[in-house]
Amino acid sequence: MSLIKWQPVFDVFEDIDGFFASGGPRRAISRTFAPAINIRETDDSVVVETPLPGIDPSKVDITIENDVLTIEGRDEKRSEVEEQDYSRREWTMQSFHRSVALPVAV
Repeated sequence: MSLIKWQPVFDVFEDIDGFFASGGPRRAISRTFAPAINIRETDDSVVVETPLPGIDPSKVDITIENDVLTIEGRDEKRSEVEEQDYSRREWTMQSFHRSVALPVAV
C-alpha cells in the first residue's frame, strides 16, 4: 500500500461527487443576467436593440428616467408533467436588469 500526500484539491472532487450522488440541488435554480444592448443614433432617433430570446415581451419593462434606459424582466419556465407522483420537479427562472445612459437627452 502506498501513501498519497493529502492535497486540498481532492476536497473539491469529494464535494462534486457528493453533489451528484445526492441528485443535485433540491431547489429551483435562479439565474440573473444582464442582456447585451446595442445603441445607435440616426438623424432623428436613438435605436436600442437587445436580444431576449424566449422571453415573453409582456414580461419586459422598459423605462427611461434622467436619460438612463432601464430594461428589466423575469421569465419562468416549468416542465409539464402528466403524472402527479413525482419525487422531484424542476423549473428555471431567470431575471434580468440592465441600465445604460443614453447618448443624447430624451
